[in-house]
Amino acid sequence: MKKPDKIEVRHLFPELYSELIELLQKLSGDEWNYPTSSSKWSVKDIVAHLIDTDLRRISFQRDHLIPQTNNKQIDDFKNIVEYLNYLNNSWVDASKRLSTGVLIDLLKYIKIEMPKLLNTLDMDSKALFAVWWAGEDESKCWFDIAREYTEKWYHQQQIKEAVAVRF
Repeated sequence: MKKPDKIEVRHLFPELYSELIELLQKLSGDEWNYPTSSSKWSVKDIVAHLIDTDLRRISFQRDHLIPQTNNKQIDDFKNIVEYLNYLNNSWVDASKRLSTGVLIDLLKYIKIEMPKLLNTLDMDSKALFAVWWAGEDESKCWFDIAREYTEKWYHQQQIKEAVAVRF
């Protein structure tokens, strides 16, 4: 299987964050609660999820925090999916206690900190997270960052679709 060609996307993150923040600042309180195509998550839930993944990356990659696994073995695809679902859902549930203003403020922080972090990374080094869906147990950093960008773009499209913004 041919390895994918290197793709540079770090320069795209600031604009993606800016577009999301601009959109969210225009939403009414009701629109934050609109359902999305992302299973059971609302617009607010997806925003919380996006914040969670960025804060995790900053904590793990910049600050070298070791992820807590609650003594669970993360040694196969099933276990990693269960673990990620737990992380995602527990953050989204806790974020229900946060106002939309706080979520936007967190995105403004992330808009500054994530690009700073990404620009310090050697894109040819080993990724923090392997791109499992591409069949890789170990990935290059550039591939992990491209996956991250794709996920953020996709979730942003789900938000736009939910609030009927045409793109």
